Amino acid sequence: MQLNYRWSLRDFASVSFVTFAPAQDETTTRVRRALASQWAGLIRDRIAVVGVTVTGLDVGTTPISANTPLVFAQLTAINDILTRSFLLPVSPLIAWGSMLGLLIAFVVLCRFVRSARVVLGALLLLLAYLVAAYGGVHVGIIALPVVAPVLFVVTASFWVLTFRYLIESRDRRRIRGMFSTMVS
Repeated sequence: MQLNYRWSLRDFASVSFVTFAPAQDETTTRVRRALASQWAGLIRDRIAVVGVTVTGLDVGTTPISANTPLVFAQLTAINDILTRSFLLPVSPLIAWGSMLGLLIAFVVLCRFVRSARVVLGALLLLLAYLVAAYGGVHVGIIALPVVAPVLFVVTASFWVLTFRYLIESRDRRRIRGMFSTMVS
């Protein structure tokens, strides 16, 4: 299961533990029972997650922020399971299919675009793929692979341009050699 960080920490109902359960030495039993009955209706039949939300204590990196309370990951996991909104793992068929589609699009691009515009076309192709990958995650449908397609397009662009440069230099030398036999 891949967590779908679709919501923020503010989207989950929260109650400060100090408000809910004050220290015993600062209150009387009667005050604590009154607070318990006040909060009982809001908490009954609900899932309660107790965690630290103070910055700097139980904090980690999530796709939402580099400095997120880790109780948010637990809340997200519980919510994703209950609403069945977790991201689907990419099957090998979809991963290879997306790479094959990118390969076909790149071959068509290289076939019909001059060398000077291959880089621009490759960047536009990558941008379109990355927008589709972002859309899949943002909508909460699927998480497409990103690193392999980006590396593929960058590497393939380099090799296509290198190959075309070598072929064009060879053809240029051949033509220069043919003209040198006819013209002094």
